Amino acid sequence: MKTKITLLIVFGLLFNEAIIAQTVLYNFEDGTTQAGTADMAWSGAAYLKAFGAINNPLSTGINTTAKVLRIQEEGGIQWWNNSVIFSLTNPITINSSNRYLHIKHLRPRISGGGFIVSLNAANEDNKVGAGANRFDSNLSATNTWQDIVIDLNTLITNNTQLSNFEILIDLNDWNQNAAPLGDYLFDEIILSNSPLPRGTTFLTGNNLYDFETGTASNITGVNTSSNADNPVAYPVTNPMSNAKNATANVGKRSVIASPQWWTGFSFSFSNPVQVDATHKYLHILVSVPVDGQKIALDVKQGATNVISDGVKTITTANVWQDVVYDVSSMAYISGLSLKMGNWDATAVGDYYFDEIYIDDSATPRTDIGTGIASPSKLNNILVSGKTITISNNGHKANVTIFNANGQVVASKNAVDSEQFEIKNAGLYIVKNGADIVKVMVR
Repeated sequence: MKTKITLLIVFGLLFNEAIIAQTVLYNFEDGTTQAGTADMAWSGAAYLKAFGAINNPLSTGINTTAKVLRIQEEGGIQWWNNSVIFSLTNPITINSSNRYLHIKHLRPRISGGGFIVSLNAANEDNKVGAGANRFDSNLSATNTWQDIVIDLNTLITNNTQLSNFEILIDLNDWNQNAAPLGDYLFDEIILSNSPLPRGTTFLTGNNLYDFETGTASNITGVNTSSNADNPVAYPVTNPMSNAKNATANVGKRSVIASPQWWTGFSFSFSNPVQVDATHKYLHILVSVPVDGQKIALDVKQGATNVISDGVKTITTANVWQDVVYDVSSMAYISGLSLKMGNWDATAVGDYYFDEIYIDDSATPRTDIGTGIASPSKLNNILVSGKTITISNNGHKANVTIFNANGQVVASKNAVDSEQFEIKNAGLYIVKNGADIVKVMVR
């Protein structure tokens, strides 16, 4: 049996030549588990069929090793049933040099709510790893090796050694026990001082997701937690298109009756965003139907909710308000969960959310343009002095012009060429049919 080894790797691309320390726990190359044992934890009817080291069936991407651990499902999938516990022969003291648990993972499906990793779980039961030691997560793609990262800071805070960790491979809803079965693969389980997932490409821009086609590819693993009385839909047409938020599409959560606090919209980023000097304040536009309603946001760093139920109160109903969260303490953001409403009374009505953005400003945004049409759409909207000219080449379209306060300053149906005389200089939003652009009148 192999012994644990410590590696020092130069990882200059992400950490400017910083040294990354890692301790290998399990790598399955000799068909065994190097740091201890891995045992099935049975509860109720059979769920997991078997587990063991096999040849890597997809030796590409971030994992080109020869052997991996396979966990097979058998049937009757239930989120509370069976799991695998990895027990260390010698418990490990966690500190800043080994704070992050990394697990390479490949899944055949991402539907059903993902998986659970629990720290120091005595045995599997209905409260598996509850509290700070439980981490619910998902991958952003099927049949692709990705790196799960779990922050072990709770063990540092409580001066507790890591003695085992448990993996429950499917966190299914109660009504999804007929979901397709599959083989779940794990490999290269390490402790490291790096919070960044191995092999990850990070988003370099600021616009994370705005429900427009341009950013649709940056989210995956979408889960709209809802029921008949609390439907969630996206994208839907922006019902309050103005200078505050002139984008075409938004997300919507409605409360028809019997409001449920857990109803919301969650997803993972295909390309996570690394938090740095220019990416440290998270912005989300929201609108609520009644004054004083609340929203609650979870922000994930890997498998860890760094922000859990971050509650904000929206003072004024039926207007777009930019809500700001300070994420400067995080290393990166891998996904979000947004609940419109909270534990206390959630009012009946329509809740909207849009324009998820990250920048270096703690100040709420006053006008939003990340989802506005690209500059190529400006070809038929020209500004000369204080005149805005629309050229629709024979196509009829309704044109509405808003000032920076969201007030309509002009509106008419435009065919061929139409001119609009603007009295005051400043920023304006022009909505020409489905196209929306910003223009500056000087």
